[in-house]
Amino acid sequence: MNADFVVAFTVGTRDEIRVDSYPSHYRGGWGWHVPYSYYYYQDISVHTYTKGTLGVDIFDNKSSKPVWHDWAEKTVTDSDRNDPGPAIEEGVRELFETFP
Repeated sequence: MNADFVVAFTVGTRDEIRVDSYPSHYRGGWGWHVPYSYYYYQDISVHTYTKGTLGVDIFDNKSSKPVWHDWAEKTVTDSDRNDPGPAIEEGVRELFETFP
């Protein structure tokens, strides 16, 4: 039996770092003085997380030409690491909502 389409998929993760920097509220003018420097201090927060990506490609079996491609991303949780099946199923379901 010959299939009309061939489906290929990839699943992977990547560690990411997000750095946010924003000026703090006015904290007063005591201490060493550099003109205007005491009005704002920078608050910096660093957040590390793991991003999971699911990619799906569909090819025409006769011509081997690509027909459709899409991907989904999500932040990986500890429960995803222990049992990735439900997260992958949810990603596939969401991807195929856009399938023509």
